[in-house]
Amino acid sequence: MTAPVTLLENTHDWPKGVQGEVDSIASLDGDDSSISGDDMFIALGMFCSPSLLSILTWKIINWKTDALWRGSSRLESPKGEFSATNKVYWHLDKEAALAGEDKKRQAYEILKEIKQRYLERLAETPNISDQDKLKLVYQVLLEMGFIFGRQGSTSFIDNLVSKQLDCDTSSFIVRALAEEFGWPVHLIAVPEHVFVRYGDGKEAFNIDFGIILPNDYYVKKYNVEGDLLRYEAIVYGNLGLALKAKGDVDGAIEAYNKALEIYPRYADAWSNLSTAKLKTGDVDGAIEACKYALETYPRYAKIWFNLGVAKFKKGDPTGAIDAFEKALLIDPKFTDARHNLGAAKLKTDDVDGAIKTYKQLLKIDPRYAKAWYGLGLAKRDKGDLDGAEKAFQKARELAPSLFK
Repeated sequence: MTAPVTLLENTHDWPKGVQGEVDSIASLDGDDSSISGDDMFIALGMFCSPSLLSILTWKIINWKTDALWRGSSRLESPKGEFSATNKVYWHLDKEAALAGEDKKRQAYEILKEIKQRYLERLAETPNISDQDKLKLVYQVLLEMGFIFGRQGSTSFIDNLVSKQLDCDTSSFIVRALAEEFGWPVHLIAVPEHVFVRYGDGKEAFNIDFGIILPNDYYVKKYNVEGDLLRYEAIVYGNLGLALKAKGDVDGAIEAYNKALEIYPRYADAWSNLSTAKLKTGDVDGAIEACKYALETYPRYAKIWFNLGVAKFKKGDPTGAIDAFEKALLIDPKFTDARHNLGAAKLKTDDVDGAIKTYKQLLKIDPRYAKAWYGLGLAKRDKGDLDGAEKAFQKARELAPSLFK
């Protein structure tokens, strides 16, 4: 026995996931998702290129080290203590309610060790460039056994204690040291990714998991150079993800709204807000959040995808089709968007269009069980019962749970 056509409910929170039921479109819900496990070693982003990670693992070890600003009073804190005004204390306090005071203390001790080891490495080699000063941070982290890549948790505390850092939590460490040492660095946001930009009026460069990258890299990969991101905004954005992962959707919405009050152009916070609003049944609010995100990043495929999910839930499959098609124009290999496009076409009785869409998806990923299932439904509606049974059989082999 078959169930109705299923749209993937994967509204986009940072980790991505798939779940859903008919009249349940796919929304990339990362924080509670099954797609959240992109390789631990994916470097550079919500995404982060594996080829760049390979560069990271051999190249960063060879950075020269230095003595930075010898004699500066900023470097005189005992045993790696951070100055009392450093915002990293505020950050740890914000997360402590979820992580616990014991973990917060562990995280701070690790931060102190990072700073102390950094100062020791700085004392070894004088007169290195500003770029190498920042690269040295990542070298110290590697020497301490940290792993870089996307993590299951967005918590700075959890990432520090587990020694597994993603793009934003590794950037937080650089930022904390920058506040201590007076480095002119800023957190920069592109879709699903955060990195550090140095700029003192004379020199400017980006550092991303220890690799120096030009602005053109981000324009090519993300269609933007990136926006200056307020530290407090991303802290609240990550707190929202953590709260949602624990089932506190209302708390997550409050955190996302705080992030957006601080930085209204924070597209990922708008995206995650749309996910949370869909969870509460506020479809209009989800659509509005997607539209705000698209004002900042009109070529953000996952926001178009989320908008399609919301439109479908609103009872507007034609609007959903338009949104999914826009997502695919930006990212033709976005398999969940292509799946949902097929499901939305089936909902509008465009059976031939649905069959074509599912076949296109199966050329990209022959093991995409829900595409076989959708193809079976479309063929059945077309009157091709033999073709439908073959497609259902393939779906059953790949994912028996679809037929329970």
